Parts: sequence; C-alpha cells; structure tokens
Amino acid sequence: MKIFFRVIIAALILLVGGNAAEAAKKVVAVMPMENTSGYNQHRVAEMLTEELTNVVYHSGSFTVAERTQLAHAMRELGFQNSGMVSGNKEVEFGQMTGAQYMVVGKITLASVVNNPTKQGIGAIFGYAGQKYVDAYRGKVSATVRFIDTNTGVDVFSTQIDGSSSDNNGEVALHEACHEAAQKFFRELDKINPFSAVIVDVDGDTVYIDRGSADGIRQGETLEIVREGAPIKNREGQIIAVKQTVIGTLTVQQVNPDHAICRVKSRTGTITNGAIVRRKG
Repeated sequence: MKIFFRVIIAALILLVGGNAAEAAKKVVAVMPMENTSGYNQHRVAEMLTEELTNVVYHSGSFTVAERTQLAHAMRELGFQNSGMVSGNKEVEFGQMTGAQYMVVGKITLASVVNNPTKQGIGAIFGYAGQKYVDAYRGKVSATVRFIDTNTGVDVFSTQIDGSSSDNNGEVALHEACHEAAQKFFRELDKINPFSAVIVDVDGDTVYIDRGSADGIRQGETLEIVREGAPIKNREGQIIAVKQTVIGTLTVQQVNPDHAICRVKSRTGTITNGAIVRRKG
C-alpha cells in the first residue's frame, strides 16, 4: 500500500511540475498568413500557418495560443488574417487571448511549376533519366513579424523562403512551406535559445535533461559545448562566456522530461554537466 501511495505522489509531482513548466512559457498567437501572391490563396496560407505553428510549438521556449481563442478574438476585432493586424490591435489582441507575442505575415510569392531540372535531364538523357527526377517544384516566400503584444513593437521581422520538389505539386509546395518555416525557427531561437545539460554519459549514449515538453524531437542534431573563460566589458561586467563545440549528438529517444542521444561526433571528452544546444 505504501508503495502504491508513493507512486501516486510521484506521479502528481511530475504532473504539477510539468504543468508549472508549461505555464512558465510565453504564449504565442500564430495568426493566419495573408496571401498576396495570387496563387491558391486559401491553401498556401493554411500550409504556411500550420508550419509556423509547428515550429513555435517545437521550439521548447513557447506555447501556442489555442485556435478557439484566436478565432473568437479575430471575430471580435473584425479581421481574418495577418494583413488586418495594425495600430493598437496587437495589444488588444494580446489582452483578449493572453498571448505575449504574435506571429503575423504576408506571403509574397507562391508557385508550383514543372521542375526545370526534369526538363533539362530529359533533353540530355530522355525518358530514362527523366523518370528519376521529381515532376514539380514548389516555391514560397513571405515576410514574417514576431510582435510583442504588450507594446505592439516588432521583436524581429524577417524574410523567409523555401523551395522543394516532388511528383505531387501540393506536396512540393507544403515542403517549401516547411523549409521556409525552419528559417523562421532559426530566427526565433536567437531570442530565446534552447539549451540542455548532460546528466549521464554511458559510452556513446548520452542523457540530457530536456525532452518532448521542451520541444526536443527524435532525429534532430544537437551540439555539445564546453564553456570557457567569461568575456567582460570595459566596466568589468560579464557579458558572455566563451563556448567551444566539442561534439554533436543525434536524439534517439524522447521522453517528456529527458532525451536519450547517441554521440555523432566528438573532438573532446564528453562529461556530465556539459551544455547542449541546437545545432546552428
């Protein structure tokens, strides 16, 4: 019976701890993209919005505002997409949804065309070579803003683009949106970079103290860094710490509060306490 109660108490601690960690994350409202490209207006906007939502969620630093909250606030404020967000509406929107940040954007280019590489291969090698090349190439380009809803000021604004090929045109376009969203993710990671700590090393198997609750994904590559001497400004204040990359890890298994990784490369000794970050 005592063992049973211990298990229940441990489970409750994990649940409360997980909820507290989730609550501590800043909430981001990912607005439906405005599409001014003239191509397949609804579908391409839906694709890019979906991909941007995924990267915010998987960043590990933020949580995403619920769609029902967004839909209600959008109806109340009278707009359908990012292009209608202006003036003091960012602040009002944040107050209505509880979001500290907003992602808004405008798609300026979207297209699916016959893959020119396939045509070139066909001209040289004929059908025998052509059949190994994807038929379509999808492209997308957008301007995306990350806004602080407390002030209405841009934290950053960036141009993202992507291209991909596939034998299915819609898949090619979706993959292009995915590539573009990854570029936004890299900008997002600069303002609140992910880091973890190695808690155990067993040969080439490494355990880190961050998991799916922090956005870690199976298959991604992480860098191991060794911290060195502090860097100080003229007033003697520490403004940074020197970091040297000593290896890379591949995430093999993800749990809510930790992940198991495999050493991919190393240039130094990997020990407990080393810092792990996403590969830049």
